[in-house]
Amino acid sequence: MKLSSYNTSTLTITSADIDAMENVTFIVLVVDTSDNEFEKSHMVCIEPLINLAPELESSGPSDAQELSQI
Repeated sequence: MKLSSYNTSTLTITSADIDAMENVTFIVLVVDTSDNEFEKSHMVCIEPLINLAPELESSGPSDAQELSQI
């Protein structure tokens, strides 16, 4: 997998063709200007579908407010 646009609110993922189901876990780590950290993970199951282009969309806010969840 190749990740790009990782310093923006949209993450772009590129992968070679797959021929079996794959589970992928994405981990987001947010650090504020006071070095406080928050980490959240999200698992995605990628299934190969014949003759269909892969498609995945996930979005979130471009900034995080104190005491808010992403």
